[in-house]
Amino acid sequence: MVLYIRACMYFDEPTSMSSSATKSPAGRPRVTQAERRARSRAALLESAARGFSRYGYGNLVLEDVAREAGYTRGALYHQFKDKEDLALAVLHWADQTWQREVAELADEQSDPVEALLAMARGHAILCRRDIARVAMALRIEFSGQDHPIARELEPAFANAGCAVVSNSSAYRMAPNVPLVIPEINADHLHLIEEQPSRAESGGYMVTNPNCSTIGLVMALKPLEERFGIEKIFVTTMQAVSGAGYPGVPSMDILGNVIPYIGSEEEKMEAETLKLLGQL
Repeated sequence: MVLYIRACMYFDEPTSMSSSATKSPAGRPRVTQAERRARSRAALLESAARGFSRYGYGNLVLEDVAREAGYTRGALYHQFKDKEDLALAVLHWADQTWQREVAELADEQSDPVEALLAMARGHAILCRRDIARVAMALRIEFSGQDHPIARELEPAFANAGCAVVSNSSAYRMAPNVPLVIPEINADHLHLIEEQPSRAESGGYMVTNPNCSTIGLVMALKPLEERFGIEKIFVTTMQAVSGAGYPGVPSMDILGNVIPYIGSEEEKMEAETLKLLGQL
């Protein structure tokens, strides 16, 4: 599977030294600060790729990543501002490494069988390093969350030929991504044919709406068809957790009302218009 292959890449070649580099007293080329930084970055990305693959995003400890790479936590934070920044860097680096060390080997072969064998050899080498699950691990953790990593992973999986059905709001309002309630607007699924990934790999993205929007639109659809709608006023009664409050510590809600959930109103307005729209 192409997606599995792309999830396996992580190894990076050491930065080669320029022939014009300054010489050390022993006659060896002096390692520049940029080269040291590149080497430490590659080692940290390698360690992080293994960590995400083994433990996922939530359980990964950055200090352990740095220690396994042979560096301190301070060295890691010198390269990456936080765990999110590190995870995004791992995804980009893995893709670039696979393209360079596997795909290009296959492209150099004119014979299709030799190209397949070259790709298989490169793939096997990369997959021995225990990071094969990195993209899948992150995908599972962020598939339904409004998170920058979900924004990176969902189109990546579609480009790899997967059907991505997402509960995240990341791509709900993208013009060529269907936002669907099957009973309301199943005909909008034709939008997937306009996604570049559909023609290139067969993959595509489909989203479902915000939970409050679903109930609203189910009631509005027959009214809109029969009479039309000019204006509506909506009030939602939701659990404390809907506003981000955890379970037991929600004692601070006693005697109070939380009237606002961030971006809920905007989602309901925009998603309702898209769901009731006509192609």
